[in-house]
Amino acid sequence: MTRAQLTSARLTLRPVAQTDRAAVVAALNDLRVSRWLSSIPHPYGEADFDYFINNVAVAGKTFAIDGAQGFVGICGIETQLGYWLAPSAWGNGYAKEAAQWVLADHFSKGADPVHTYAFADNAPSRRILARLGFVQTGQGTKMCRALGAARPHVEMSLSAQQFLAANPNGAPHP
Repeated sequence: MTRAQLTSARLTLRPVAQTDRAAVVAALNDLRVSRWLSSIPHPYGEADFDYFINNVAVAGKTFAIDGAQGFVGICGIETQLGYWLAPSAWGNGYAKEAAQWVLADHFSKGADPVHTYAFADNAPSRRILARLGFVQTGQGTKMCRALGAARPHVEMSLSAQQFLAANPNGAPHP
């Protein structure tokens, strides 16, 4: 079963829509965001958003994140977990909360373990992933389109058991 929307106490995770265009383009044109994402070009334009919404965003697996102030970022899982937030939303715990919901939904379907990576110098994201239960499985280099350079990254994985162990008070239930 594919869920169109997930709702937590503070966030709504919903399908990405054309109405998100301006917010996504603005956030991804900020190098404070795009420097942490391997496949995002800089500058990021409307044609890039069109490609994303038509070819990358998958219904029930890619979600726009809405907080009290409206759109704050994207979180999704298909072949790997990925997320990003606009700088105005940093420091509120939104990335961890959104990822918890996406992961809980993923594992509730009996899905396979999840893999992801973070650039080695992205300490905030690596802390979030560790708190979610991810463990390091390798390291290497990955191209960052926004910076036009190969950068060191850390590969990580997460099983359903690891996810539940990292959430002793119970994972959110989508």
